[in-house]
Amino acid sequence: MPGRKPARGQPRVPPSPKEFARCRPDLLKSYPPLWTRLAARGRPNLHDWDDRSVSRFSRPSHPFKILYLADEKETAFWEVFGTDIEDLPAKNRALSVKLQLESREWVEFDVPQGLRLIDVTHEKTLHDLRSNASTWLAPYWHCQAWAGALMQHPLNLDGFIHQACRRGATARCLALFSRPDEAAMSRLLSARTLPGRPSMMSDPDTLRLLIQHEIDPR
Repeated sequence: MPGRKPARGQPRVPPSPKEFARCRPDLLKSYPPLWTRLAARGRPNLHDWDDRSVSRFSRPSHPFKILYLADEKETAFWEVFGTDIEDLPAKNRALSVKLQLESREWVEFDVPQGLRLIDVTHEKTLHDLRSNASTWLAPYWHCQAWAGALMQHPLNLDGFIHQACRRGATARCLALFSRPDEAAMSRLLSARTLPGRPSMMSDPDTLRLLIQHEIDPR
């Protein structure tokens, strides 16, 4: 519950709305313009705005949906397939070509400057929000509560940069809010697939990742 003090080292919960409104994290003056997504094929729109509670920050009751992007292909790969791979024996790591790899495609996004973004990996921002580093890697209900609080913050944020769950500490992801609505935000974000929309198994970067991490495509 808001206001409850967590045990030392535990993820924090958002302050009360009144107290949270007093928090003033610094907006980013600039951020990387190019982001990527390992998207599901067959979706009617490349801008796949998400409000599913099975996703890290999304919830059907939130005022906005979220578009999840990654800084690099490898980050996106692990965000999508990491759980499946981690559940397999170390000597038998594999992905299904038909059911997993061929059902996805790479999509690149141009994110324009001028959006109201914060970076919750910055130490000052963590303190400004009265959170801590473990908060943003906590179980999903924690993360969803914080995303909902950020959506309703008086700064009218467009999203936030956060640490990727399943890659090294320097890997970054971007959670964008569908503010003011999906159509308006989608018009701001240029999305494109690779030329010819090749299969994952014909993409050199995908093949490199499979070989590097000893993952067998079956």
